[in-house]
Amino acid sequence: MNLIIILLFCVVGFGLYVVFPARAKSSINYMLAIGCIINGSIFNAFDYPFKVFGVPTGLDAVVNFLFVFTIVVMHAFYGKKQTYNLLATSIAAVLFAAFIQFLSTWASSGIDTALIKGMLRFVSTTVASLVLGVVVCKLYDLLKAKKLNPHLNVLICLIVGTVIESVIFLGLLLLIGYVELNNAFYQVIGGLFIGKAIALIFAMASLICCHKFKKDEKLVYID
Repeated sequence: MNLIIILLFCVVGFGLYVVFPARAKSSINYMLAIGCIINGSIFNAFDYPFKVFGVPTGLDAVVNFLFVFTIVVMHAFYGKKQTYNLLATSIAAVLFAAFIQFLSTWASSGIDTALIKGMLRFVSTTVASLVLGVVVCKLYDLLKAKKLNPHLNVLICLIVGTVIESVIFLGLLLLIGYVELNNAFYQVIGGLFIGKAIALIFAMASLICCHKFKKDEKLVYID
């Protein structure tokens, strides 16, 4: 059943990217990126865990991957300036969501250690997102300069980006004491090798589908 939930998210998330026309792609990227960066932080594998094939993971495994996808494809189709704008807007959105949650929790139950750690969880998300955004943009440009196949370029950037996001986010959660080491280890294994692997298949399938069947959405290098 839990596998179906992951598949359902991938069908809807990546399906939205496929069905909308090229002129709406930028707006769709913003919608997906902001929705993913906020909810990926909240509905993480530690607060909302479940198992797939007996391995612990969470919906954030695919939610955060979709965020990485929006960053990579925005850079591929619209360039660095638009990508950094998307990244900045997404980070601002998650920090504003954290501010709202902070005020709501403070008003209802006061300020305590759990609240502070919860806010630092949002900060961890922003740091991980900022680093992955800068790295994948530079990596994409580097591979583009080497004339690597565009689809292979995206594939590599997606893998590198999602590994960076997972490692930094989990590392910061460990640092602030939000999770324990043993729990984090098993969650990252589940997220990387199951949820993110499934999301990677959907990501590349969606790009190939658009490239093949939509003449105005071919993934080619542009100057």
